Amino acid sequence: MGERQSNNPPTVHLPEGLDTALKGTLPCIVCGYDLKGLSVRGVCPECGTAVRAAILYQVDPEAEEFTPVRAPRATGLALVLWPAGALIVIAAGWAMRIADLTESGALSEFALGWGGVLTTVGLALSALGAIGLINPTRATRKWGVIAATIGTLCYIPIYIALHRVLLIDTRIIPYIEAGAVYERSLYRLVTDIALVGLLLGLRPNARELVRRSLALRTGRVDRQTLLAMVGAVLVAIAGDTMHIIAATTEDAMGELLFIAGTVLIAIASVFLTMGAISALIDGSRIRRAVIHPPKTIKELLGHEP
Repeated sequence: MGERQSNNPPTVHLPEGLDTALKGTLPCIVCGYDLKGLSVRGVCPECGTAVRAAILYQVDPEAEEFTPVRAPRATGLALVLWPAGALIVIAAGWAMRIADLTESGALSEFALGWGGVLTTVGLALSALGAIGLINPTRATRKWGVIAATIGTLCYIPIYIALHRVLLIDTRIIPYIEAGAVYERSLYRLVTDIALVGLLLGLRPNARELVRRSLALRTGRVDRQTLLAMVGAVLVAIAGDTMHIIAATTEDAMGELLFIAGTVLIAIASVFLTMGAISALIDGSRIRRAVIHPPKTIKELLGHEP
């Protein structure tokens, strides 16, 4: 989640006795396993923590990557809840669109009956996850806390706008009435703008937790996820803007704008769904590094160095 960083290990200056293979005793910072004889690019055979993390900890135990997490289990849960809740909301939206396309009575009945419930539950779970990411570590910067707080508050307009869209969708012919198309697109535009604020607000603290995961693990985390999701939402904004213009244009140009807007919204929806899935996978990986914090030098050696 955030900005991509390569899988290469952090740059550290190795002290004497540490070459391509460790010749000196070096305990794993998570489980305490002796890493002697392992490659500096390897991982602990017991817990999978990167050897480079132990080296970095010996060189700079005060590095931000090792700053204690305030509530490891709560933060770990938040990393999974936030994208999982978002996926529930997205799934509810897809169910309604598929019901429209297939004209399936059973699916339409399910989507209209449970769409609002699933949207509310998904938003609530996602908001709880976002709250858990407001101030995750003791090193979280003040501007990161402020940004995450503002981002979390964006759930309020998202909730209001989505439920207005659901009310419009319960009409018999919501896409034929020009007024309904205009109103629906307007509320969708509000949702899109608030979603951009949410993603950008959570991104700084998400990047902080990703750096921790990259230092402790093998780095298999895509830090582009949130930025890519912002890009997808911007495409949706363009599509909804076209729908709004089309609703006020009665000639052939209006029809073309509506079709083009629909295509853009469909493309954005696919990429937003993929982004939410990627965020859930990344959150599960980062969660392991958060729940199992590195031990202190005193815990590993039994005394202060």
